[in-house]
Amino acid sequence: MLFNANVLHDESPDASDDLLIFSCGVEQLKVDGLPLNILTTRAQPAVMPSGEFYDEICQLFDQMWAHVNSKRLFSAEIGDNLLSVLLLLCRNIWIENKQEQESNNTLLGQRIKDYIDNHYKEDIALSSITAALNMNQFYLAHVFKDYSGYSPKQYQTRRRIGEAQNLLLSTNLGVTEVANAVGYDNVNNASCIFNLVGIPPAL
Repeated sequence: MLFNANVLHDESPDASDDLLIFSCGVEQLKVDGLPLNILTTRAQPAVMPSGEFYDEICQLFDQMWAHVNSKRLFSAEIGDNLLSVLLLLCRNIWIENKQEQESNNTLLGQRIKDYIDNHYKEDIALSSITAALNMNQFYLAHVFKDYSGYSPKQYQTRRRIGEAQNLLLSTNLGVTEVANAVGYDNVNNASCIFNLVGIPPAL
């Protein structure tokens, strides 16, 4: 999964015996033709199948972890270079599969997401999205569910929660101010929703 800088997101993996998770944050990343700290275009889905490169990607993460933790001479530099290899490999995988990923439904899903991202503080009805994008309601809901895994309303709620979590953790705003900032007029309703994701607003 690849997320650009300043993109709010969450992950809900299903636990299994073969689940392996590595997480890596990158700063001062510059890719030709893209802004600073941006690795992918807006049209690219966050989930990128590794395919035949799965083993190689796992080995790169293993090597980075081993070198960075070793504290040996040049271990940090080796880790940085391994990270560069990993990023180039990811770019290569995406470019090779770009045509398949940029299907009409993917681009449409991104348009719906952009609309909700720009209006998440408002009371968005499905009819208002369909009117703005000139689409059939059933088709819009189906496309967006396939694209994001959520209904438009569920995504709006999670978008609000993400923004609220960020404000709760990074500012001194009170619960009521945070709730209002992300579009909730009733702080009690907002508190119930925040608790669903495990961060009580009292924190």
